Amino acid sequence: MPNRALVCLAATVSIAFPLAVARAEAAWDQSAVTRLAAELHATLGEGLALSSQAPPQETAFQQRTRDAAVKRLQRAHEIAGEYAEKLRAGWSREDSGFFFNQLRASIADARETAGDAVPAARTARLLERIDELVREIGAHYTGA
Repeated sequence: MPNRALVCLAATVSIAFPLAVARAEAAWDQSAVTRLAAELHATLGEGLALSSQAPPQETAFQQRTRDAAVKRLQRAHEIAGEYAEKLRAGWSREDSGFFFNQLRASIADARETAGDAVPAARTARLLERIDELVREIGAHYTGA
């Protein structure tokens, strides 16, 4: 009896594993990822526009911290534009993965540099949307 259970388990795994791998590979949707990347680029641009309209900070230290975060956000925006261009040019998951990882790290760097600054409500919503877009795009990459 135990052998029969083992055979059933092996049969299930031998059927389920290739299907799971095929599903993971099928998760790549070039047009969806390209659309999400374009939205991410636009949302980062919107965040930059908002940050340029922000009033000066109270102290020089706070102003330098904000300026550094804005510079890093500008870099993330540039990388997002490059990433979206690569996808529009037809780059695959394997080809574009490096740019996505670079973009994700750049956004994290900008957030870390901003420290515990409390953004305005509209900026906070943009940051939430940026995080959502990064998660949605990351779901299309294996191991991301």
